[in-house]
Amino acid sequence: MKSTLFNNIWPTTPSGYKPTSPLGYGTFGLVWKYEVTQGPRIGSLVAIKRIRLEECNDMKLDEITVELT
Repeated sequence: MKSTLFNNIWPTTPSGYKPTSPLGYGTFGLVWKYEVTQGPRIGSLVAIKRIRLEECNDMKLDEITVELT
């Protein structure tokens, strides 16, 4: 089954989203609430984790993957 992310249901560029408010802060950065501004899901609310890669310098790839999923 093909992921809906790649079926153009959700915008794939930052311009397709508008930040509305921060939701929380974690090890790798801030989670924001965004409103979809383009495409068939316009008006939907989503949460996006904005990652601070400088916090990952001393971590192994599998540790980073667990944190991001």
